[in-house]
Amino acid sequence: MRIANLLDRPRDMEVTSYLEWALNGIDAYQRQRSYNALHIGTAYAAPGVLLAQNRLLAKDGALGRGALPLAFHALVSAEGATLLGYEDSRRRFIGQGSETAPDQLAPDVLRMRRDFGLLYTFDPVAALSVRLALPARGAATLVFADGFGESLAETAALLQKAGVGADAATLGAALEQHRPLLDAEVPRTHLPFAFTEDGNELH
Repeated sequence: MRIANLLDRPRDMEVTSYLEWALNGIDAYQRQRSYNALHIGTAYAAPGVLLAQNRLLAKDGALGRGALPLAFHALVSAEGATLLGYEDSRRRFIGQGSETAPDQLAPDVLRMRRDFGLLYTFDPVAALSVRLALPARGAATLVFADGFGESLAETAALLQKAGVGADAATLGAALEQHRPLLDAEVPRTHLPFAFTEDGNELH
C-alpha cells in the first residue's frame, strides 16, 4: 500500500489493517466464520505479528506447542511509520460502533504492543494500527503479509522469507503465554450513579 500526501504541508495519518479469521479447509462444511470462531486462538507473537490457530485442525488430537497449523497477519514494512497497537477481538474492535465506524479507531483503545500471548476471543480478527508522518508532497509505503504454515517452524520460515524477524522460539513462547479476554475496566455510565472500583456494585 502506498499513501501519498498531495498537500503542501506535512500530515499525520493512522492506518489500520483488518481481517476476520475463518481458518478451515476449503472443502470443510464447517467453514462458517461463526462456527470456527469458537475454536480459533489468536496471539500477538512479536512486534507487528498476529498469529491464529484453529484447534479443529489438530492432527491425531495433538494440541501441544507447534502441533497446530498457524496463520499470520504481519506488518512487513512501514516506511516512516510507528506501530501503535493491535486488536484480535471483533467485539472489542467494533464495540458500540459499527463496521464502518468501529470504536477501536478512537484514540488510546488498541491493545498495547507489549500485550503478548494467546487468547481465545470467540470472535477472532486481526488488526494492526500504524501512524504515518508524511512530509509535504511526500509518500510512504506500507506492506502487510498474510500466510499459513502447516507447523510452527514453517510459519516462522514464511515470516522470515517475508522479511519479518520472528523465529520459531519467539512464536512458540507467545503461544504458551495466555492473555485475559478483556482489560480490567470499570463500566462507564453517564447516569448520576457509579460502579465501585472493582465493577461489581452499582451505587
